[in-house]
Amino acid sequence: MRAGLAPGGRPVVGWRGRSTYRRAVTQQARPAVAVLADDLTGAHASAARLRAAGCRAVVTWRLGAAPEDTDALAVDMRTRDYGADPYARARRWAGHLRAAGVARIELRIDSTLRGDPGAELRGVLDGLAGEDVTVLAVPAFPGAGRLVRGGRLETPGLELPEERRDPGRLIFGTAAVRPIGLGLIAEGPEAIAAEIAARRGAGSRFFLADADSEAHLRVLATAADLLEHPPTSAPWGPAGPGRLVTVSPGAWLAYRRFPQPRTYALVVLSSRTETNRTQLDRLAKDHNCLILSADEAFTGHLPTLNTPTDHIPAPADDLSASPDGLPAPPNHLPAPADDLPAPAGDLPAPAGDHSAPADQYSAPGGGFPAVVVVETLSRRTRDGAEAWAQSTIAAQAAARVLETAFAAGARCSGIVCGGGQTASALMDVLDAEWLETEAEAAPLCPRSHLGSGPYAGLPLITKGGLVGTETTLSQLVTELIGGN
Repeated sequence: MRAGLAPGGRPVVGWRGRSTYRRAVTQQARPAVAVLADDLTGAHASAARLRAAGCRAVVTWRLGAAPEDTDALAVDMRTRDYGADPYARARRWAGHLRAAGVARIELRIDSTLRGDPGAELRGVLDGLAGEDVTVLAVPAFPGAGRLVRGGRLETPGLELPEERRDPGRLIFGTAAVRPIGLGLIAEGPEAIAAEIAARRGAGSRFFLADADSEAHLRVLATAADLLEHPPTSAPWGPAGPGRLVTVSPGAWLAYRRFPQPRTYALVVLSSRTETNRTQLDRLAKDHNCLILSADEAFTGHLPTLNTPTDHIPAPADDLSASPDGLPAPPNHLPAPADDLPAPAGDLPAPAGDHSAPADQYSAPGGGFPAVVVVETLSRRTRDGAEAWAQSTIAAQAAARVLETAFAAGARCSGIVCGGGQTASALMDVLDAEWLETEAEAAPLCPRSHLGSGPYAGLPLITKGGLVGTETTLSQLVTELIGGN
């Protein structure tokens, strides 16, 4: 390896080598929600609320410009620009987002009802042409002194023209609107969801909610979540992620629960030391782990992992399909780097019939684990060539887990790699050319992220096979998964 500096003087580690596994990730992650705002300040404020709800939120103003791996989009439609057509821009954005697979759309309105929210809503609904849409408007922002009581906007200490105190008219025009009053809110989210479902069944499409406290927003947010993801005992059917459109200045977004991809930490161990074995045993005690041999990693089928987090029930998916396009591990080991000789002999293919049951990657007790471990510690090696071969097998198996999980909708929060040969092999397999160093996670355990290749940005912690105490590996994984 060679050390150097990336542009701007950042420390990096680089190497020359031929990738043994070149498969760029092409599956595009779909945001769970998009908020359409009339200007940048509104979009930015909405993104902050989405972040408070646990989403990775990105603000954008150009079609197709957002990164692929975000949970939520906050869009500046620029409908309040001079000469802009609010209806046309909202229609274009709504149609684009739905075509891109975004299931939940909210129209973000100004907290004092400036602009033309009515034209924007008409544009959104026409952009979703053909869908049976129900609209729930929650125009209050109590934290900013914007209260709604009896369908009227109250702004203590702030004078507004009388025409801007009627959110029902400004948002819905002359359409019939059903109120969700403070009395119904006091009955709880189930009562609200049941009322909206019943009224919707009778033909009502538009609902306007009062709120004068954060507690009211929480109740309303839970009601919206129940409509989209009802428990099995609910007496109403789901609105469905494509049928409920919401309107608000963004206050209640912090209390909404949006489906988010599963995340996991990946541990790769190939250095056969007693330290690694002891640390692996402790890791299994501290975390919900799935420990796979390299053979099992190659033959396993990951379940569909883009199910929401536990607070949102989701229907079961067909987990029987194996991901397409994943090549079998090579039978010959190429040179790991231009200046290193290839080990002699053939590399045996991992055992197994590649037809493992669909739950091969399920953790003990069911569900996808917080930590996936790929290890070759149980394999004995006779010489350095075989040790290098085992390191490469472990790296290829780890790549299999990464790409299969990503294609199924799961995100890797980072990798802990034990052993120098294994780390080098993993970088070649992942087609990474350099690392950007961040800090030392523990003594002799530096933390970096991949600087190039299909997994650029993925955090990596490396650890020697004789480094650390019994708890070191568990602590490193805890850091990667944010303490969970």
